[in-house]
Amino acid sequence: MGWRVSIFTAAGAVLVALGLVPGAAVGAAPNDTYYPLSWHHQVIGSEGAWEISGGSRDVIVAVIDTGVDANHPDLVGHLVSGWNFTNNSADTSPIGYHGTTVAGVIAASRNNGIGVAGVADVSIMPIIASDSPTSMTDLDAVAGIHWAADHGAKVINISAGLLQGPRLGEAAQYAWGKGALVVVASKNTNGYGNHDVWDEVISVSASGRNDTRYNSEYGEFLDLLAPGQDIYTTYWEASGEHLYAIGQGASYAAPMVSAAAALAWSINPELTNAEVREILFSTATDLGDVGWDEQNGWGRLNLAGVAAAAASVPEPGVMIVVVANAMMLGRRGGRRAGRLSALRGQEHGHLSTAAHATPDEENGCENK
Repeated sequence: MGWRVSIFTAAGAVLVALGLVPGAAVGAAPNDTYYPLSWHHQVIGSEGAWEISGGSRDVIVAVIDTGVDANHPDLVGHLVSGWNFTNNSADTSPIGYHGTTVAGVIAASRNNGIGVAGVADVSIMPIIASDSPTSMTDLDAVAGIHWAADHGAKVINISAGLLQGPRLGEAAQYAWGKGALVVVASKNTNGYGNHDVWDEVISVSASGRNDTRYNSEYGEFLDLLAPGQDIYTTYWEASGEHLYAIGQGASYAAPMVSAAAALAWSINPELTNAEVREILFSTATDLGDVGWDEQNGWGRLNLAGVAAAAASVPEPGVMIVVVANAMMLGRRGGRRAGRLSALRGQEHGHLSTAAHATPDEENGCENK
């Protein structure tokens, strides 16, 4: 049975909805239909990371968004119970497509012969905090962060460009105290982001095929870049069809970082959240100025480096002392330190874009 192919616009965003083509040839493992077109996996070194670990479903990533399609064939078995704050119930069925697309980037089943491959084989906790990511406020996110932290989430992903003011900072500090990490996408606008800076929030902007920041904010708040252009992922449609989509923007970069953090905990459950944060920063592929800079943060996500570092940490507390000392003079204090290179993994080049169909360069989600 085939699925239709369509292009549509919703909420000011352009996604290309792709129907699954059963039996379509794929050239290399994993055998997911759209994996050969998923250029981000080659760039961040996913296959190298997966040689160490594919992930563990004992690790939970909360997705504060529009709900997740629990029946999508690439997400079946990945969901744990969540909460819907719009109607105060445990019904987290989708009220929009966005949450399912974010969840697919994190955890779509790999090597199952269909669809796409997520970054890590982990569990997803869907939380609905507002009617859509475009209308989500810091206050909406605060409720979701508290619920997720209280119910076992190790990583809390928010693919909505929030203000990141004191309320969000306090909620992130609460989650931090519970041992979790909060990851937030920047706005999909190529300009300076005047956000508060919180140690307990990892702020992510998108990078493009040319390994530069792609249509997303920069500034003092920025921690990392991750691929956010032409990202193949799962999609929910109200008709019940199980489709796939190509998304644009930081909405799809942030979940890669969230999945990388979850993979680190899958490899080494004894890591502290401070250690996972520093692994993410210290292994990133440096772009632009040496060390941290406001255009690129600490650099572009390097999943292979994250996995290698997580596997090599000898005991809790050892690495964090080394890394944190270098970073104390970095972004948070307003001074720039040299980049720690001891834990950096291999950098990976891009696939040629010649064979890829590039959709209209609209944001996958216009975040506010």
